[in-house]
This record gives sequence, structure tokens and C-alpha cells, in this order.
Amino acid sequence: VLFCVGDGVLSKAITTATQSEFSHVAHFRIINGKPFVVDAQKNGLTAKSWDDWNKEFNYRFVPLREPNLTALKLATYNEKEFDLLGTRYDYESLGYRHPKKIITGILNRFRKNQKEGWKERTDEQEIKRLYCSEHIATVRDFAEKQLTPQEVFTECMLRGYFEVK
Repeated sequence: VLFCVGDGVLSKAITTATQSEFSHVAHFRIINGKPFVVDAQKNGLTAKSWDDWNKEFNYRFVPLREPNLTALKLATYNEKEFDLLGTRYDYESLGYRHPKKIITGILNRFRKNQKEGWKERTDEQEIKRLYCSEHIATVRDFAEKQLTPQEVFTECMLRGYFEVK
């Protein structure tokens, strides 16, 4: 799993709003013997060659690997991910739902009666659109799917993932 940050305005806005060191998360894959990155970007969930992805986005990243990843588990992840290829990008969550959750959380620190800042989507809505961290959480079967990149990083660390150097 690649935890990424870029130099663009959107990357800076995401890291600032989420109080995170990461603005994006993606999967590194070997497909037909060649390195690829599968991630959710503005054109949806796609696979790009490693070289094309690096040239287009120029992210700095921290790679984490799942401990004791078996061939069967990797095949399960691959199958889920390939079924999701082509899923549209979830602009609604990026532009409205996450900011609302963050702002509500900040305001709740000062409220007597706390408000809910997040309305869960139905299963049908869930698969129609994905943003980057939802993609990883869905493929890797995290209980919570609607996470920030930093929250995915934290969940991975709790599961014993380790940095690949």
C-alpha cells in the first residue's frame, strides 16, 4: 500500500483538512510481470504502469506491506480490486462529506449537544463511487470504509503492516 503526498493545491488542502501527513493512498501491483499502481483518481479507479503513474503524479510516498500476506489472500485482494476497476471517483465525499465530518467534529468540541457529521451511504451507493482510501479499505476488508488516507495508514499500522525500504 502506497501512502502518498504531493505538492499540488489539492494535496495540500487534503493534508490540512484531515490533519494528515498523507493526501492519497494507492495499491502497488505486479500485473503480468510489470509494476502497476491501482488507484482512484479523477478518472475513477484505474491501473497505470509504475512509470506513467510516477510521471503524472510525482508523489512522495511511504510503502507499507501487510505481514504474512499469503498468495490466497493476495489473490482475493486482486479479484476484488479488478472487479472495482472503472468505478467512478467519489467527488461528493471529497468535496462535501469529509469536510462536513471534519468541521462537525471540530464544532462538537464546543457543543453540549453533539451533532452527527457523517451520514452513511447505502451498500448500493457504496460501490458506485470510490475515493482513494475507500478503495483500499474496501479491497482489504476494513470494517470502516469511509476513511481518510491517514486513518487507513493508522489501521494498517494497527494490523502490523510494516514499511518497505
